[in-house]
Amino acid sequence: MKGLREANRVFGLVGEKLLPDLSTRTLSETAGEKLTRARLKKIVKTTGALRVVTSLDLMKLRTHNLFVFLSAKDKSRKFNLFNELCALPFAARVSCVSGSDVDFIILFRAAKYKHLSQVVYPSLRRYRELVRIKGVYLAHVPSYDLLYEYPPDPGRHERTDLLDWKIISQIKEDALKPLKEIADNVGVSEHTVRERIKRMKQRGIIKGYIIVKVWDKFPPEQVPIMSIIGIAGKEKNLDSVFRRVMNAPAFKLFVYRVYGKYNFLAGFRVGSMLELQSLLKSLSGDGLRLLDVYILFDRAYPNWAESVVNHWEQENRALL
Repeated sequence: MKGLREANRVFGLVGEKLLPDLSTRTLSETAGEKLTRARLKKIVKTTGALRVVTSLDLMKLRTHNLFVFLSAKDKSRKFNLFNELCALPFAARVSCVSGSDVDFIILFRAAKYKHLSQVVYPSLRRYRELVRIKGVYLAHVPSYDLLYEYPPDPGRHERTDLLDWKIISQIKEDALKPLKEIADNVGVSEHTVRERIKRMKQRGIIKGYIIVKVWDKFPPEQVPIMSIIGIAGKEKNLDSVFRRVMNAPAFKLFVYRVYGKYNFLAGFRVGSMLELQSLLKSLSGDGLRLLDVYILFDRAYPNWAESVVNHWEQENRALL
């Protein structure tokens, strides 16, 4: 219990703010309270994870994002199928949901649209015996305010090579992974890994680090309710609908402008069903046409950087 109180205290200090550097002893200071490297490592070990944020993560306005809604044909295989879908190339977020006839919502992200058309669509076709596609939505971030605290940095991610992406894929979900382990996994020396990471920081490819909660490490009574809400409004009222989404009384996981059945797809985190009810009331109002709620039973954040590495290697092999 003491460890959970300390974890919640630290998350209250830094939330999901970007930590630009891990080399100093004091990483952050808020209201006179310090977050040190030793304190950070202890929290990550017990209740959190430390993830690397790259320029491509911050440049969602320039990435191609695709939401795909799926329905399982055999409901008894739903949870087994979830693990298989997490392995789809370029999947950045996979959610197992409850809502009408939709069982899965997958967000695919790639730097080029051809990666989606040439890789993602054929991969989904391989599952046509198991799932039905209920909706496909191209998406983009509708506001610069949602890009952490840094502005987009066009072109920087293009000055990377395959080794850079291999290193990024190793540290994407675990920024505290030892350099020796990274070097062994990518087949280069520890010195090379250290210099590559240093160079990517200098060039702005690695922007920093965020500490996030790993809810599987928390007691069930402390795990919040997460939902994805599909929102559609009348064309003349889209601005006011968007303002209601951005001002909603709940923690926003993401907000995307999409095209099709919905105008916006938003992810929210609330503490109870009562808070969810309050959230839905705040989103309702003039100009709203549709409000579909999908409660998340399970979710995963696949390491999409691995998809970049795999696709790059396949393209190179095709040229030989």
